[in-house]
Amino acid sequence: MHDCRLEVMVGEQTVHLTNNTELARFLSEDTKERTLELALFLKQAHLQVRGEQLKIADESLKTEIWGHVIWELQVLRLKKVLSHRMFHKIFLILLRPTAHIDCGAKGNDRNRALWDFLSKRKFLSNMLNPKRLLAKKHY
Repeated sequence: MHDCRLEVMVGEQTVHLTNNTELARFLSEDTKERTLELALFLKQAHLQVRGEQLKIADESLKTEIWGHVIWELQVLRLKKVLSHRMFHKIFLILLRPTAHIDCGAKGNDRNRALWDFLSKRKFLSNMLNPKRLLAKKHY
């Protein structure tokens, strides 16, 4: 997508997206539009592979992607400030869950209610938009 190689896996009412520099590069331009485009692509991939609709609202999927990306970018920012060796293990622990963005429908994703809640409150979901941090190239 847009000359970026995104890594996606599909499961039963789940999609798994690798959170890497290709994803950051993809989201660094036209972040809102591209994230929605990605959400629609993930849902289409799920339909093609599994033969059923992924039961996640587009906005909720977008919000979940943003939530994972912004967490990683904020941790990387903090890691630059607190670069002492004693913090190394803490940052590894904080970054571990950001390597893959696992999105699942209700019953397959224990955080689905959180992403649904945030996505319905635009002022909250917009706070997760990683555009500003992606522009600073923390990835």
